[in-house]
Amino acid sequence: MTKLFEKLSRLSYPTILFIASCVTIACVLPLWIYIARQQTRLATKAMETIPLVEIVKPASTLSNRGEPTPMTGPVPLNPPTITRVYPWVGKVGDVIIIEGKNFGVYPKNRRLAVGGAVVEETSISDWQDSRIEALIPPDPQQGDTAAIRIDTHPIVESIPLVFYDETATVRLRKHPCIFVDCKRQAGNDCYSPTERKNNAFYPLSQRRNPFFASFG
Repeated sequence: MTKLFEKLSRLSYPTILFIASCVTIACVLPLWIYIARQQTRLATKAMETIPLVEIVKPASTLSNRGEPTPMTGPVPLNPPTITRVYPWVGKVGDVIIIEGKNFGVYPKNRRLAVGGAVVEETSISDWQDSRIEALIPPDPQQGDTAAIRIDTHPIVESIPLVFYDETATVRLRKHPCIFVDCKRQAGNDCYSPTERKNNAFYPLSQRRNPFFASFG
């Protein structure tokens, strides 16, 4: 024993640190592996005891196509009012935004139509009390309006809109002798679309009624 102490006393300080590190690792590493295994076993047992519950959405939040739709909210007390629709020039599939008030937040018995077509619920991305965002449905015609009906409130319509067919071929040519006074010829508002009759431009004379105008 005395000789062992003498040999240890002759060792340099770095050698002593190296030996101490090796001993520490040799003792701590098995203990750390044992603790890690125990934690893994406890976590596995906990997962096995927790039952898996399948989450099913209420039927009222699914459309006829099985797609999720927002829950219906209350009907606003006052009738809706449309103050702005933009862009007022567009084509099928474009986003149309309707601004106003008293639209409600996804109220029940709501209808949105553009001209002769009702906009499907899956094409309405947002319906808030002062803003509705949707896609333009198929078969729009010049002079059609955006119309809203909520429950028993009267139907409200926007100003006539302009629609175009992106597949149509239009040939344009420059004519220096034609000048159109938009404000004078288009109903004095510079926003309504016009139609050409006898080389003159006038406000659109005919509009289609909303498709749901005959709803009960």
